[in-house]
Amino acid sequence: MRHLQHEGVLERPEADRLSGQIDRSMERLMRNPPLITLPDNLSLLKRVAWLQDAPEEELQELLSGRLGPPLEEVTLEGGESAIVQGSMVDAVFILKRGTLLVVHQAQAGAREYEVSTLLIGAAFNELPSVLSTPALYGVRAAGQATVIKLPGQAIRALVQKSARAAQLEEAMWRSVGKAAAELVLSRNGELAKWQLERLVKKLEPHSVGSTLVEVQFVKAATVVLVSGSASVMTAENAMVDWTKQPASRWGVTSTPQQVLPPRSASSTTPFFTVFFAAGSRFVAEEDSIRSKQRLGARTHKASVADIAGGAGVRKHSHRPR
Repeated sequence: MRHLQHEGVLERPEADRLSGQIDRSMERLMRNPPLITLPDNLSLLKRVAWLQDAPEEELQELLSGRLGPPLEEVTLEGGESAIVQGSMVDAVFILKRGTLLVVHQAQAGAREYEVSTLLIGAAFNELPSVLSTPALYGVRAAGQATVIKLPGQAIRALVQKSARAAQLEEAMWRSVGKAAAELVLSRNGELAKWQLERLVKKLEPHSVGSTLVEVQFVKAATVVLVSGSASVMTAENAMVDWTKQPASRWGVTSTPQQVLPPRSASSTTPFFTVFFAAGSRFVAEEDSIRSKQRLGARTHKASVADIAGGAGVRKHSHRPR
């Protein structure tokens, strides 16, 4: 209230009146604190967007450990880490109690800065777990907190064996795709947080089946490769037969990564073309695809289990010659 008064938003009498009301309300809360019931583990699972299609009996199996390693409840003290940046953690976490801070360090020895805050019910580490990559951020407790740790092995078993396997698979990739896009697009620092959130909401997931595809995008499209490989058509590689190219020759193989129009593209050309290898997954803005064409057989569509096992994620970064 004093800040609002200082900024000229409130007159002093109004600021004094509101401050008094707030003080009295806080005193009543301190004398009679409300009894808050924390959600049970099943309720927390149902809050996770990509688990909402899972039947309750299957979630019970996940909780009981019948699908793999049992879940763990981990209590953290203030400042203690749930995940250390750069570590390999094959698990998804859900915050049950307390508040967590998401932190990032640009490089070893650099100053760590706070990225966001996680509240009760928030799930995290889906992207590194599904793509089998090191944790890109650290997560630590702001105060005492409790998290549920769901082993990746058990989650993959749930997705594969579920009566709604297809829905769960796509829901998980939708969540992972948006997380990947948010991560990649936040790195350049060109968008304000609200702009980034609005853009990510517009992104739709796409999967490439057993044959590679040629996709033509409008030039201003936002495209992020989530897993697999892709190459942007340029004047130099326009005649390349991508059905015969080995993995090492694809242009974009480090994931997740934004796929951009070629620098050599004419300013008058409204579109750009990308080849996606079989089994790849990407996200793109709604209505940004002008055309899509399947070219030739290559491999099968990558699943969550494949990605976790290392298939579909290639670490090469050579461009076709």
